[in-house]
Amino acid sequence: MQKKDMWPAIKDLPPRKQEAVLVTYFKQGPVYFKRFLAKNKGLPSNKIQAGEGCRTCYQRKKIGQAMGIDVDSLEPAK
Repeated sequence: MQKKDMWPAIKDLPPRKQEAVLVTYFKQGPVYFKRFLAKNKGLPSNKIQAGEGCRTCYQRKKIGQAMGIDVDSLEPAK
């Protein structure tokens, strides 16, 4: 499964929440998205929720520093 497969479920979410959902998917694997689909079958108004991927929002600056990038511009840190 790729991001394009999840796009219908995340396209209306804010970018940081999209990222958190994708990180959760990365950590949990395809079962995460399959559970969401099974649980919300026929309920298109339900939105997928991020799990442990939410930490990326809180730790964005620390992650960027460790990678040597500015997280706002995604350019190498000065």
